Amino acid sequence: MPTRLLSIFLLLLLFGASVGCGSSTEEDPKPLQELSGRWDEKSYVTTIYNEKGGVENTSTATGVDNYYVFKSDKTFEYHSGISTVIPGTYSYTNTTINLNHQGGTFYNFQDISVFTPSQLVISAGKQQAGTRSTVVVLTLVKH
Repeated sequence: MPTRLLSIFLLLLLFGASVGCGSSTEEDPKPLQELSGRWDEKSYVTTIYNEKGGVENTSTATGVDNYYVFKSDKTFEYHSGISTVIPGTYSYTNTTINLNHQGGTFYNFQDISVFTPSQLVISAGKQQAGTRSTVVVLTLVKH
């Protein structure tokens, strides 16, 4: 009888050790990238897809003098050309961004595909099968 109890105890101990020492599959979350500062507009690409998913039209704007200034208090200013300044507020994670101004959402930008200390690529819209859709991709570079 004592041998049987000892065998059961050792099996439970072995089971507990194997469960308790397992490695976690969850990774530590990445620290939030710094967004504050001036970001110059490098390119603004608009792609229109038809109902079958094919590209109907693509237009690219580059070499413009537009830029964004993101402040640490979660406000921003969008400078378009020489005289237009649109103020707003923003919130972001490493994968999403929301830009809001007095008139509503700023171009509906939401998804971040590239976020490094020197480059930010954000998009609005998604290609959707069975419907005509527009996707806008904005590439910003740190000034």
